[in-house]
Amino acid sequence: MPDVVAVVTRPLRRAALGALVLAATTALVSCGVSTPAAPSTTAGAPSTSAAPTRTASSPPPSAATSSASAAPTSAKSSANRTSQPIAAAPSCATSQLLVSVGGGSGQGANVTHAAVNFVNNRAICTLTGFPGVSFVAGTDGHQVGAAATRSGTPRAVTLARAGVAHADLTIVAAEAFPPPKCRVTRADGLRIYPPNQKAFVVLRRGGMACSSGAVSPLGIGPVVSGAPINQH
Repeated sequence: MPDVVAVVTRPLRRAALGALVLAATTALVSCGVSTPAAPSTTAGAPSTSAAPTRTASSPPPSAATSSASAAPTSAKSSANRTSQPIAAAPSCATSQLLVSVGGGSGQGANVTHAAVNFVNNRAICTLTGFPGVSFVAGTDGHQVGAAATRSGTPRAVTLARAGVAHADLTIVAAEAFPPPKCRVTRADGLRIYPPNQKAFVVLRRGGMACSSGAVSPLGIGPVVSGAPINQH
């Protein structure tokens, strides 16, 4: 009899143990505990969508286009600035010049060689061409005879402040001309126009002139830089 009980008891214990395991498993499932998922075989492989792209470092098409178009424009404007000629100094006004007659090689046979001298007493300016020179007489300073004849090649002369220039002046004795062509008369001075100016100065210088207008005892050369070689 005792042996039968032992046999019956072991199956009962197994059944009770199985019931306990089943109950524990049910409780775990109801509490949300799940077995960990197996690692994915693709987890270690690099993702192609995550790879960095190089398009971010390239300028957008609109920026590249504006840069390309701006470069020639900038170079063109720079070229225009460098190609612009430097503005020349303005013509010397009569009011800024000290005018005198003197110098030259002196007096020869019936000819006096002198110079019309210009000294700039203001800002930089330019003299180009021939002075206008004629004899004048009377209290009204009217012109006597023809103006000086011109000879030589004019060139621009730039004068800084206190700069000096001159034009060679020749005065032929009126008595050296045939009387019918000259008609000698007395003059009281010289009227001088600086090149390209309408204002003049009158220098008192007595002498004889030709009043006919057919010939002129005066001859003038172009303005050149510096003082005359000989001063008298």
